[in-house]
Amino acid sequence: MLPYILSHRSMTSCNYLIRCCGVAAFSCSMATAQTPTPAGQRIAPTTTNTPTRTSVPREASPVKIAAPSFGNGTSMLGPGIASATDRAGSALAFFNPSLTYSFQYGDGLASSSGNDESTVIQQLTPRVFVVFAEKTNLTYSPSYTWYSSDSYESTVSHTASASASWQTGEVVFNFGQNYARTNSPLIETGLQTEQETWATNLDASYPLGDKTRLSGGLGRSVRNTDLFTDVETWSGNVALSRVVNPALTGTASVAGSYSSFDTGADLVSRSVNVGASWKPGVKASANLSAGLNFSGFTGDGKQSTSPIYSGSLTYQLFETTGLSLSGQRSVNTSYYSNQFTRDTSYQAALSQRIFQRYYFSGSLLWSRSSYIGRTPADLPVSREDESWMTSAQISTQILRKFSTALTWSHTEIDSNFPGVTRTSTLYGISISWRF
Repeated sequence: MLPYILSHRSMTSCNYLIRCCGVAAFSCSMATAQTPTPAGQRIAPTTTNTPTRTSVPREASPVKIAAPSFGNGTSMLGPGIASATDRAGSALAFFNPSLTYSFQYGDGLASSSGNDESTVIQQLTPRVFVVFAEKTNLTYSPSYTWYSSDSYESTVSHTASASASWQTGEVVFNFGQNYARTNSPLIETGLQTEQETWATNLDASYPLGDKTRLSGGLGRSVRNTDLFTDVETWSGNVALSRVVNPALTGTASVAGSYSSFDTGADLVSRSVNVGASWKPGVKASANLSAGLNFSGFTGDGKQSTSPIYSGSLTYQLFETTGLSLSGQRSVNTSYYSNQFTRDTSYQAALSQRIFQRYYFSGSLLWSRSSYIGRTPADLPVSREDESWMTSAQISTQILRKFSTALTWSHTEIDSNFPGVTRTSTLYGISISWRF
């Protein structure tokens, strides 16, 4: 499935949105609360790994607020398990290759010149996923993309990630790193934008009794682009979580980040947040977090205070039917110097199994990004981007190792910034093989 991706940079850590040509998927846990990334809205297909964090057990999972992630988002690389060499003789490495080919036709897509274009998009994506000793994961995926229109540059992108978790005494550690190199049209820039991203995270948690856990984390994210502002962010967070009962966990957290840009002023952000995770049974679950974000540029006494929140509700209506609702508000960095964004989004999604063999998924997403400049000169016109996206997919398995999917998505973007407003549609078919 080829994505029309909206990647989200977050000041409140949560895995937010991946907009795919066939379906917009949302995932949110109270262990990592997330936010949208305005600049990462992708118009052309690209393969990316959804950022995930190896977390402590659910009953002790804290709501964390992290720094922005850039480009393809944030995934984790682990340094390995402390006792991996001792267990190498008895633990086997599991090698899981896969291959996906997709064919799409897109109308109204932003080209490298910023004009709306129609093009056929073909993508070939091999992927290797290795699991070792159950706690170490390695993933690598190159992606070859060809456009029929000369207005786009055919590309080869690369994503790689690794993650690991281990325990020393009562302290649980999670360490991860992600790398991505992509060249896709972005909604914020209105151009096919080449970028390279790195993300590193180290988390630790310690139990304070049977029901309370203290956790903290440090992170570093780097995004380098060919035409726009490069940024490096250092971040840290501390959270305290407590299990109220088997179905309910509450969390309070604080976080801070420092984003250094290659041009313009740097951005300093601080956040406070409280949240709760509720799972009354096997059919329903709910997550909610809310707080305040305080952001300001260096060399400027002005500070912006913004309410932030993230919430989701999932319900398994029947064995074959699932429903989900989600929404969030966050503060994020921009691809432009001396600017950041306030982002709000809401989504409804449906999944349905049909005739035992076919699977339908559909979603409706609304989002808005408001740009905040350091001074009126940095943003003479208050930029507002608003978008609606509707998507649907039908998939089925063929034989034992093959699957295929039909995908469709329609996106309408309205903005007062030149080159951003457009209406686009993608139709696609894909076939996948997994070993």
